[in-house]
Amino acid sequence: MKVLITGYEPFGGEEINPSLEAVKKLNGKIINGIDVVAEEMPVVWNDIDKKFEEAMVKHKPDAVILVGQAGGRTAIALERVAVNRTMGKDNLGVARDEQAIREDGENSYFSTLPILEMLKAIKEDNIPVYISNTAGLYLCNYIFYAARYYMDKHSLDVPVGFVHIPFIPKQVAAKDRPQNFASMDLSLIVKALEKMVEVLA
Repeated sequence: MKVLITGYEPFGGEEINPSLEAVKKLNGKIINGIDVVAEEMPVVWNDIDKKFEEAMVKHKPDAVILVGQAGGRTAIALERVAVNRTMGKDNLGVARDEQAIREDGENSYFSTLPILEMLKAIKEDNIPVYISNTAGLYLCNYIFYAARYYMDKHSLDVPVGFVHIPFIPKQVAAKDRPQNFASMDLSLIVKALEKMVEVLA
């Protein structure tokens, strides 16, 4: 079995993106007999579909875990639903304002990962985690929706879902954010993602 796990390049003035740092640490690992492969995704509206589809063709995964940064969140957030809308300015300055992701797509798609089991497994390791009902309207929601659409249109029985992660301490310190601004150690983020893969086994 093979799991594709993706992370994003830095955006919003950040020098690093913990989603990319975390998935790089999992790339090439074997977890409970599952091969894990990682790919970097661009924070660019017009490039992300091509990069995701290339990763699917290259790896032919049995499951997909998409990971993104959500500054200000206090815990690992297993996303339940992606909606067919986009908003925000990407790394090239291209802005979207309420456009549909796919004109022929559903209004929303639900995660097909076993998020309840994943929630339980992560909690058992004493890592803060919850199930979120909003992935926003930025590129995190975009790839979540586009990936579910891709599986449907290609009739692929490949579970896919999205997880948001907090900033890591380095980001909070670098921007001189308030002392109570949320962060999570990268090692805990990596451990949570490992637990998600273990559940898929």
